[in-house]
This record gives sequence, C-alpha cells and structure tokens, in this order.
Amino acid sequence: AYGYFSEAEACYRVAVEMKPDNPEWVHHWGFALERIGMIAEANDRYERAIELKHPDPKGCWYSIGRNHLRLEKPDAALAAFQKAGDQPPARYEIARILERQGKTAEALAIVDQLAAQHPEGIRIR
Repeated sequence: AYGYFSEAEACYRVAVEMKPDNPEWVHHWGFALERIGMIAEANDRYERAIELKHPDPKGCWYSIGRNHLRLEKPDAALAAFQKAGDQPPARYEIARILERQGKTAEALAIVDQLAAQHPEGIRIR
C-alpha cells in the first residue's frame, strides 16, 4: 500500500467494514487517511485502534500528536504526546511545545535528559 495511499485508504475502509474489530487494519486505515490529508479522520482511526488494543498504543498516540500539530492544535498535541509515554520522539515534541509556551526550563530538562540517554540522537551545533 505504500505509495498508493488513495488505494490503500479504500482497501482498508472496506476491510474494516468487513472486520471492524481488527486493530491493525483500523491503524493502517488511519495511516492511509493521514497520508492523503484527512488528518482528523486519521486521528479518529488511531484512537479506535487504541480502543481495540493495538499492539503499539504509544505509537498511535505519537501519530495523533503529530497530526494535532498539523492541525495547529498544540494543546491537543501535547496531551497526545504525553500519552505516548517515554518515546524519545514524543518527548522531543513535548519539549518543543513547552518551549513555544515559554516553559524553557521544563523544555531544556527534557532535552538534557534525551541528550544524556541518546548522545548520538541530538546534535547541538
């Protein structure tokens, strides 16, 4: 389905109609929706995948947070990233949001922790 997201969206929509309780298919439908710009609908599917016990709920929350940023909803994004738990990309996004909110000390604490845990992951120039 990669690269053919309109087709993938149609396929997963039909698959989920046939088997609505499959968390993987619901997640893949959300991913396809995201790729064709249907961001709010994608988040609905990611949340449904979480309800259905998707094996990577933190990854779903990270995707939801990213989509909220695309929709220019930083508060909703922050809440989603916080639900993504200890994922380094989610923690980094939390730091970016906090810095934009003027909470520089909190943001730097997160970035310092990430830099210590992942010394090759953050490069300061």
